Amino acid sequence: ISKFTIKIILPLILILFVLTASAQDSTNKVSAILTKKAFGPYKMGGGRISGEQFKQEIYIVPAAIPFYKKAKTSEIICLSSFAPMAMLAFFGNPNKYPSRDSLGRFRLRGYYVGLLLSEASLIYFFFRSNKFYKKTIRARNSHLKTIY
Repeated sequence: ISKFTIKIILPLILILFVLTASAQDSTNKVSAILTKKAFGPYKMGGGRISGEQFKQEIYIVPAAIPFYKKAKTSEIICLSSFAPMAMLAFFGNPNKYPSRDSLGRFRLRGYYVGLLLSEASLIYFFFRSNKFYKKTIRARNSHLKTIY
């Protein structure tokens, strides 16, 4: 395969992978169910809802509130670990203070350690927040199914 075909086919595959199907089954539509796609907004009954409306819907069901609070706490920690990572990545100079600590042929610098720790905490708390948001939506939707 030539480089030219790869340059054409790869973006097309990525575009087709990102696009969602536009056809929907509207015959069996439940209006009170909350959904969320991977990188999309929250939806209820096919329509978008804001973050404040989502919070109001969650606080209707008492079983979903602890999951929502854990998700918000993890989200705040995730966002707060982004600032040190960005500061170290953009403004830090790893060659300014050479270190005598070495591990084999690699030199360990506090710069790299701080950058890796803040990046690891950002990734961990991002996925933890998403996990708890999914549990929140699942708890809320399962409670509403028992009502109807």
